[in-house]
Amino acid sequence: TALLAGTFLVAALSKVFALADAAHLLATVLPRLRRWARPAALGTIALELLTGVLLLVPGTQRAGLALTGAALLVFTAFAIVGARRAPGTDCSCFGNLMPTRLGWATLVRNLFLLGLVAVAWPAAAAPSLADIVVASLLVLSILVVSRLSAAVTSLRRSAGGVKPRHAT
Repeated sequence: TALLAGTFLVAALSKVFALADAAHLLATVLPRLRRWARPAALGTIALELLTGVLLLVPGTQRAGLALTGAALLVFTAFAIVGARRAPGTDCSCFGNLMPTRLGWATLVRNLFLLGLVAVAWPAAAAPSLADIVVASLLVLSILVVSRLSAAVTSLRRSAGGVKPRHAT
């Protein structure tokens, strides 16, 4: 549960600093809800914070896992719709920490996290402080490596070495 909690807490905190991007994504994928995009983005942040906290607090892990599963199903459906309606759009899943496109990678990541929910369900218990620290470091390491990879790719593109995958 620590890895799931870390993932949701990092996602929420990164969206706080990229709220406009998250709201723009919602308005792009669901244009009929454009006027509600900012409140929906704030609601997503609140949902992710609540989920992360429930996964960490003793006695609330089952509720946290249920909320995690439900949120991941909704996020996955949104990613599928977004990939079809706005191909090549940044997912804003982790704000500006991990720029990725809506598509297969988002789907695979969400399915992996849903698998973690299924594995954690039978033995739902509050993680130890060491578990929380290790999971947080793992999530942050993945985000840093992803960000560095994106920076290297961007530099290579600007030098003319790599053509953009999502050229317009």
